[in-house]
Amino acid sequence: MALRRLWRRHLLSIVCLALAALVAAIAIVDHGWKGRRINRAELRSWYCEHDSIYCGGPSPVAMERHWNERQVGYEVAVVALAGFAVARVAARTVRS
Repeated sequence: MALRRLWRRHLLSIVCLALAALVAAIAIVDHGWKGRRINRAELRSWYCEHDSIYCGGPSPVAMERHWNERQVGYEVAVVALAGFAVARVAARTVRS
């Protein structure tokens, strides 16, 4: 019974922590995907400069810049969700 009450009392905090973990996992997958895309783009760029083939592809510099923007968004989301969850648990614990 006590576990059920505890679960219900902190459900929003648990959901926020789960969402923070999900966002972090998505960021990790996105970072790996970004690395593979940049590697391919750098290879194509090298061939374009040296052999004049595979020209016109995406810019590795632009890809890195876009990743840096997404990374800030991921970090803000994780910190906000986890911070809210911890603050809410602390406030509810002190209150009781």
